[in-house]
Amino acid sequence: MHSCLAYFVEGDLHGSVERFTGFGVIFDTFKNTESLSQHRDVSVIVNDGESSTELMMDKLEGCDASIRYHEDRADFSVESMSRAKVIVTGKRLVVQIDGKNDGQFKDCAVVDLPFAMDWAKSAHIGVTASTGQLADNHDVISLTTFSDLVKHEQSEALVLSTPSFEKGDGISQERFERIEDTMSKILDKLEYLEHHTEHELMAVEDHIKVSTSKLQAQEAISEGRIDELETKVVSNINGGIEKRRKSRRAQARAPGVRGCV
Repeated sequence: MHSCLAYFVEGDLHGSVERFTGFGVIFDTFKNTESLSQHRDVSVIVNDGESSTELMMDKLEGCDASIRYHEDRADFSVESMSRAKVIVTGKRLVVQIDGKNDGQFKDCAVVDLPFAMDWAKSAHIGVTASTGQLADNHDVISLTTFSDLVKHEQSEALVLSTPSFEKGDGISQERFERIEDTMSKILDKLEYLEHHTEHELMAVEDHIKVSTSKLQAQEAISEGRIDELETKVVSNINGGIEKRRKSRRAQARAPGVRGCV
């Protein structure tokens, strides 16, 4: 996720251009070999529009967190998700992570931003993604913004304290609306499950394509090496035969040595 002063431009930094003005919060679910020593599950990069990816990675801030869910895990369900808070107060950036979606947020990174105090007034938010050595699928379930931190905290407290159902007799208008709202959430989860299944099938297809591509590339390399080896063997054999021919010809042309006793 980037907060920048320029609109999205496609690039090599997780799908976006590396030279932007603002900050990015990266959720990295796989340890790629090219960035193994710098890997964080959640990391923050800051750019003034002039820094390269290498320079940003040298100043990386972040933490490790259990934010990757796999269908083979015993605790996996369609409700499995993680939450993140990105809080900007003036020039101070705080990123908090709730790995299990239980309302327990923990500080992940605190960064002082090198921008003017009112820089956020002209900024915008974007989401982009890319894959590295592993084809994977992830969903952004929701993205909510608040311009007032107090209102955000009030909304968060209301969500955590309000039950899905309240016991009572009969169906009041309020209770009916709550039931309707809960049914809508169930339908949303069913839709998410459908999308998740579709993504899993796409992941299998991507994995097959990647594996096939790697096998074809390896086959081409192997064929090239075999051809090269065959050429060397034929060349060595022909060279050896020619060398022997020249040696026999030289012996045949050499004058005989005669002697008397």
